[in-house]
Amino acid sequence: MYPTLSKLVAAVAFAALSWTVSRLVVLNFPEHMRPGAMAEINAVIGVVLGWRISGRPAGGLIESMAVGLSTGIAILFSALFVWAGHEMLRRAMRLRYEGPVEGIEDMISTMIDFAMLTWPGPALLVLGAGSIAIGLVVQCIQRSEQR
Repeated sequence: MYPTLSKLVAAVAFAALSWTVSRLVVLNFPEHMRPGAMAEINAVIGVVLGWRISGRPAGGLIESMAVGLSTGIAILFSALFVWAGHEMLRRAMRLRYEGPVEGIEDMISTMIDFAMLTWPGPALLVLGAGSIAIGLVVQCIQRSEQR
C-alpha cells in the first residue's frame, strides 16, 4: 500500500485516459444532455482505480496487459454506476419513484442507456487500447523499481 512510482504513473495515466474517453463520449450525447463535470469526476475515478488496481505488480507481459484492461473496464463500470446513481437521485428528488426498488431498477436501466452512448465512435477503442498501453508502461516501471 506504499506509494510507488508505478502507482503514481498508473493513477495519472488512467485519469488522463478517463478524461479523454469522457470527452469522446460527450460527442454522442443527445442535445438535451449536458456533461457538466463528467470528465473531471471520471478522471478522479481513474486516479483511484489506477492507483488501486493497475499500480500493483502484475507479472509478465500478458498479465500486465490484462491488469491494464481490467482497470479500464472497472473505470467504465464505476463511472456508469456513479452517473446512473446521480440520475436516479435526481429523479428521486422529483418524486418519480414509488419506492426504493423502483429507483434501483431504473438505475440499472439508466446504466444500460448510458453504456449505449459509448458505442458509436472511438470511445471504447481508445479505452481498450489505452488501458492495455498503460498496463505495459506500468509493468516496465515496476520492473525498473525492482532493480
